[in-house]
Amino acid sequence: MKKIYVKLILVVICIFMSIGIIRLFKYDKVLKRYNPKKLGGISQIPQVTLGSSLGISLLENGNIISYRNYSNEKTDKLFTNLVYENEKFHLGKIYKEELSVKNSGSVDQYLRVSIYKYWLDSENKKDLSLQPNLINLNLVNTGENWIIDEKVCTNERTVLYYSYPLEVGEETLPFTDTFSIDSSIKTSVEITVTSEYSTSKTIKTIKKGEGKRAVIEVQVESIQTHNAEDGILSAWGRKVKIDENGRLILID
Repeated sequence: MKKIYVKLILVVICIFMSIGIIRLFKYDKVLKRYNPKKLGGISQIPQVTLGSSLGISLLENGNIISYRNYSNEKTDKLFTNLVYENEKFHLGKIYKEELSVKNSGSVDQYLRVSIYKYWLDSENKKDLSLQPNLINLNLVNTGENWIIDEKVCTNERTVLYYSYPLEVGEETLPFTDTFSIDSSIKTSVEITVTSEYSTSKTIKTIKKGEGKRAVIEVQVESIQTHNAEDGILSAWGRKVKIDENGRLILID
């Protein structure tokens, strides 16, 4: 009888995404809620149901806002309770925004978190005239606990790995603690408006962030600890080493 060898790197993976969007200026700085599925939403990955299953939950300031396992899922929005009812969002103000991950499955897992920051214009298109670093989601507990993968990070994207296997029911240390938008976004700039039907030019003064929306996407992924080195390479394309204590180390 022929033996068929299949690496169990259909490594039960769990993945979801939560999105927060903030409108500026013309929209009275009101916090706006969106359906993440319109902007990518939950990534659909072929799933394999085994005796034990993965499950992860994203916590915002201690409260579960999104989770996914093999029987159900919930995807809510970031920043829902960032400001009080009838309170306006203020540029430059630092808001508490502690994000962490909990193992809500039945097996130990390794974690990867990807954070995307960018701007949308009034037509819901990505606006490259504003820098992502004007959106400040402050990272904490990096180095010993959360590892920043500098190899794949960009101005728009930050990738983090949790150093240790997350046991069933365990919660990570937060990977962020505060959120703010740089107040320089309200600086006035002059733009030149021209028309193909006229040789005249009009100078118009606007605020840099007028009509723009700041977007943060947080994507959480987990993978089983069994055969983790091969699994992470297959699923995430990243070479890692797991030492004798179970600590994850990125290999450059």
